[in-house]
Amino acid sequence: MDFKNNGKTLNRKKNLFNFGYAKEEDYFFENLSILMSSGMPISEAILSLKREVRTPRMIKNISVLEQEVNNGASLYIALEKSQLLPKHFGDLIRVGENSGLLVDNFNIIVGQRQKERIFRSQIKVAMAYPVGVFAVAIMIGIGITWFLLPRLSSVFSQLQIKLPWITQVMINFGQFIGHSGYYVLPIAVLVIFLFFYFLFYHKKTKSAGEWIILHLPKVKKIIQDAEISRFSYLMGSLLGAGLPIDVTIGFLADSANIGAYKKFYNFLRRKVSDGESFARVFASYPGIDTLIPPPIQQTIVSSENSGRLSESSLHISKIFETRMEINYKYLATMMEPILLVIVWLGVLAIALAIVLPIYSLIGGMGQQI
Repeated sequence: MDFKNNGKTLNRKKNLFNFGYAKEEDYFFENLSILMSSGMPISEAILSLKREVRTPRMIKNISVLEQEVNNGASLYIALEKSQLLPKHFGDLIRVGENSGLLVDNFNIIVGQRQKERIFRSQIKVAMAYPVGVFAVAIMIGIGITWFLLPRLSSVFSQLQIKLPWITQVMINFGQFIGHSGYYVLPIAVLVIFLFFYFLFYHKKTKSAGEWIILHLPKVKKIIQDAEISRFSYLMGSLLGAGLPIDVTIGFLADSANIGAYKKFYNFLRRKVSDGESFARVFASYPGIDTLIPPPIQQTIVSSENSGRLSESSLHISKIFETRMEINYKYLATMMEPILLVIVWLGVLAIALAIVLPIYSLIGGMGQQI
């Protein structure tokens, strides 16, 4: 069946069967690297791995790759036509084929993909418990708001006593939810979802969310360390693989996920292509200390002057990988008490709103007796 000629509807249906494609893609590259390292011909390695994949998209891409390789195309051209490899990896494959270091360069690609996957998984693990606690607190809050507050508001509104302000606020809010909750709460959830979507995911507006993240003291440090680890690993590996400095920096710009760093790498690439040094680029770029700490800037400048930029970058990468592991643990440790305090404050507010009128009622009854 020719999927290209059946419209967007058929493409969307087809995508439903591609669940797990990312894992199969990682599996394919990792094992292709192993088989290539063992000396197996590329065509045989591709055929062997093709039997292991299940998603239609992966089967189709590997089939294209296999056909191109069997027709005599280079691995770079074959990977490009199969859409299996991001474009910014293409130069590394091409240089590896021309220099006879294809296996080594391919291992760099696999190593970078592994680091990105580990980074995502560590973030998910670090945030799993805080997000779970926050989700449960939100559900409990919605339940209390929707079912308990309207009933309590009707009870307290009948009491012939002066109510504390916090109780009066709860009554008014409970009455409002009781009358309008069926459309107010879904709209509120939708607004919150859209707010976070446009703040952190939408291409044209996520720069605002990135700016906020990069100015939060502890979170900024985590993001900064992760990007420096990625930057230094790729810088050292790509320069060691024989790529020119401007191509290496272009690779960093194309693969960056954070807009502020992508903008800086593009600026760095232009300046380095014009013959400027890292020292002059760092000195002329506004806000560079927010992106790269001054000690790392000095290390890069010194290593550039001494001709050891590749070795120094790999050394920086190892240091920051260790720091990242510590940061992930710290993130989970930091988020837990913050969420517990938020939940505790919510529970305390509801408890005070309920208990204070009862004390007022008991005090009034005592005066009458």
